[in-house]
Amino acid sequence: MVLTNLYQGTHKLQTVLEIVGFDPVKIYASFWLTTSMLLVLVLVLIFYLVIKKRKGKSKAFLKTHVNKKLGIAWNLLTSSTIDYKPINTLEQVTDNRTDLLTLVTCFEDDFLANQEIITTSSPKSVLFNLNSLFGIVKKVQYSINTLDIRYIDNSSIKLYGKPSEKDLQSINGIYHLLEDFKRKTAIINKFDALKSAKEKFENLDQMKIDLNYLIQHKKDLTEIMNSNKEFIESLRPYFD
Repeated sequence: MVLTNLYQGTHKLQTVLEIVGFDPVKIYASFWLTTSMLLVLVLVLIFYLVIKKRKGKSKAFLKTHVNKKLGIAWNLLTSSTIDYKPINTLEQVTDNRTDLLTLVTCFEDDFLANQEIITTSSPKSVLFNLNSLFGIVKKVQYSINTLDIRYIDNSSIKLYGKPSEKDLQSINGIYHLLEDFKRKTAIINKFDALKSAKEKFENLDQMKIDLNYLIQHKKDLTEIMNSNKEFIESLRPYFD
């Protein structure tokens, strides 16, 4: 009917558009609103992808940087195979080989559980295990002392770009972690007084003296054990 009237000239085009509900202004506004919303969504998506890429590069940069600097220390802490003598009351021990973290745990359990009897029953095992543990810790100390975690080489910058402020803060945090580890494990020098290892654990009287020294400095031993465990767990995210 409307089309017929339009054809016959009885209705103007504007009247017909009003009758059928066609509003050019509203359609124009709706078009630009939809376009604007799509544009905002695209910009948000681009921003998200850029941030995600930056985070990925930041994470890769930190892991690469820490691996370069602390790879040797980490391998010493987690991959070194260390001689270990299980403690028993008959001193009939079987040589085992284990990693540092397991050695720390075993030494803590053995030393605490057998403290009352080791002075007469298993002095060689205790001192041998401690000597093995100290040997690795000193190597880690030496490795850390030869590096500067805050120095970023050009190859890393070329690969990942200039580190962000957050990256630099993370590196500074690792620096303080290393300094804390060195400070806490410096007390290992107290145990240079132990002489059994120099005598190849063959002098029973000397081993008893050394064990009594250990008992007197059990707090320092505990500090060294805990420092190694905490240090490993703090670095683990950068190597997993």
